[in-house]
Amino acid sequence: MKLASNMRAMRVGRRILLQILLLVAVVSALLSVASFLENRSAMLTNTQDMLTARAGESAKTIAATIENKRFILKNIATLPAVQSRDWAQQRPVLLQQAKDWGFENIFFFTTDGHGCYPDTNEIKDQSKEPFFDMIKEKQEFVTEPFIRENEGDSITTLIVPVKSPAGSIIGYLGGTIKLASINDTIQSIEIGQKGYALIANGDGQYVAHKDMQKVLHKETLHDEGSKEADALTAAIAQHAQGIADMQLAGQDVYAAYAPIDGTTWNIVLVADKDETLAGVYHSARVQVFLFFIAVLLSIFVARLISSTIAKELGDVGRFAAALSDYDLDYQGTPRKMDEFGETILALNGSTKAMKGAIQSVQSQSKTITVSCEEMEEKFQQASDDVQQTAA
Repeated sequence: MKLASNMRAMRVGRRILLQILLLVAVVSALLSVASFLENRSAMLTNTQDMLTARAGESAKTIAATIENKRFILKNIATLPAVQSRDWAQQRPVLLQQAKDWGFENIFFFTTDGHGCYPDTNEIKDQSKEPFFDMIKEKQEFVTEPFIRENEGDSITTLIVPVKSPAGSIIGYLGGTIKLASINDTIQSIEIGQKGYALIANGDGQYVAHKDMQKVLHKETLHDEGSKEADALTAAIAQHAQGIADMQLAGQDVYAAYAPIDGTTWNIVLVADKDETLAGVYHSARVQVFLFFIAVLLSIFVARLISSTIAKELGDVGRFAAALSDYDLDYQGTPRKMDEFGETILALNGSTKAMKGAIQSVQSQSKTITVSCEEMEEKFQQASDDVQQTAA
């Protein structure tokens, strides 16, 4: 009987242990997963917002560099020698201005399509060329990059109108600049260990890139051969701003893009996805560690609770075993005045009451036995007297 009671106590203790472990494991797992997903979402949102904002700021910096050159070119267009449209006066001024302001060359276009180039002292009739048609249509713009393979660099040209004091267009001024300064800006942008920046035009062609060979070889985003790259090219063509989740050069990345005002180009900031999620992965590892700590603590607490309950049930079991052996003198000692302690005290009181009842019955039984013996003696005596009288 004692063994069976102990086995029952062990089963209850084990059941409590498993239930607590299950409860802690489920709650901890749910909280960890919810926390991980929330942290991941918040971190991704913050990173993407920061990357998009940084792309916008970088685009403004590059646009300011180009706008500064445009502003200088517009001021040159107001010089009297340029306004004179006399090539003998224009040529030395344009050569000197190009040298002073860091232009590769500054040339003049007449309204009838003659290009005047001071570096070679040539005047060409370009009235039937698409370039002059573009000049007449746009009047003020930045050309697409031109790759100079021999020099191993790329250049672009800024076109501004030359206006008379009355405001009418009397010609066009073109200033050619190297893209080296812009490329230096791109090279200086660091995004983690694997991230980088690039500039692409509406056709997806690289204008500037961390790997200049892509620029010199006239590579494009279309060379990636993916729908995401094509979608990014379309967004650049629309001069849009945003961020894309895609793959570039076999690398999973987030690409934030922003238009460069005054050009048909967009700057693209590329961030490696694994580096971006590194903080999320670290948070996940911490949460897994805390999960196991919670499970270990729950095991300790559950063992403590089950051990206490097992001891209390053992006391009740021993009391029951004593009663089954008719030991009415057994009295239990409560460990604590909790429900188990109150049960022990109640059993103590019940045992005392039962013992008193049995003693009372025994006492009354003895009295009844004595009375029966006396009555039997009297009956015997009466019987003897009757027999004597009859004789």
